[in-house]
Amino acid sequence: MRYVVGCMSGTSIDGIDAALVAIDGHGLEMQCSVESFASQDFDPQLASALRRLAEQEAMNSAEIALINADFSRAHVAVINACCGSQTPNLIAVHGQTIFHQAPLSWQLINPSIISQEMHCDVVSDLRAADLARGGEGAPMTPIADYILFQSNNERRAVINLGGFCNITQLPTAKNTDAIHGFDLCACNHILDYIARLCFNADYDENGVHAQSGSLHQNIATEILRALQDQSAGRSLGTGDELLALIRSHAQDISGYDLANCACWAIAQCIYQSCADYDVLICAGGGCANACLMEYLNKEIKTVTSDQFNIPIQQREAIAMAILGALSQDKVPITLKQITHVDRAPIAGCWTYYS
Repeated sequence: MRYVVGCMSGTSIDGIDAALVAIDGHGLEMQCSVESFASQDFDPQLASALRRLAEQEAMNSAEIALINADFSRAHVAVINACCGSQTPNLIAVHGQTIFHQAPLSWQLINPSIISQEMHCDVVSDLRAADLARGGEGAPMTPIADYILFQSNNERRAVINLGGFCNITQLPTAKNTDAIHGFDLCACNHILDYIARLCFNADYDENGVHAQSGSLHQNIATEILRALQDQSAGRSLGTGDELLALIRSHAQDISGYDLANCACWAIAQCIYQSCADYDVLICAGGGCANACLMEYLNKEIKTVTSDQFNIPIQQREAIAMAILGALSQDKVPITLKQITHVDRAPIAGCWTYYS
């Protein structure tokens, strides 16, 4: 039995999630159970700095180094909260996506700070090897979703409603070659932007503002088309192409209506990609947006990962723990049909505690 911590800070740049996962067995046959988890919001000053860095604002090297150190120490705090007195066998950290446009990618993290503070080996930069071999480097979670959610009886699609929406489409057979996964569109990235722009809030709590709005079909359809055009077959991680469109429509309709239109557009984008599936298993912060979930449920049966004992806010952190363990087992975590790499490499940059 291995006890592995997975850490995730997403493109919403709101905080860090950590999950302690007990892993029995090795490779694709491993069995996983969640022991504990913790979440910690970023200090507002750190969140602002990370957001400015991700938005390509010019900074000097000293400022970036300080942000990296503060960000890494924030990981230590949430890992301690997650683990208590238990020392994990391994920590897998995603880092903060500062820039991602394959083949270039920057996952901000200092794993040495985490390793020294936690007295534990750390694996990080899990997409770098795939990128170096010509892949997109993302999405990485489909093989973890396969371990957690695959069913022989039901066609399932796993939907991450995070800063960006990514999808794993699972086969009804034990066959990793039949897994499909892709980054689809911006999700909380634009919903949170609307909240900041129109409501002076970090996010639309429970989607109450969006639910109060009305649907303007012409504007909602324009947002949908922009969402569909955004990915253009590439992996997502940054890219604020939609924000100018959102700002322009904020002059035409209320913030409530704009949030409603964005929820409809995101739901339609997801449905059009998964219409042939039996059920959508949703996770991520967007699950709390009642307007978005209502629009999804109108089109297809939709449940949350909570029903599979995977908390919606922790699915990506749990996936990171699994990806770290797979990498430790020398099992490739990317799939060539997903990242378009010629041959999936063993992933991870390793920091050993001694």
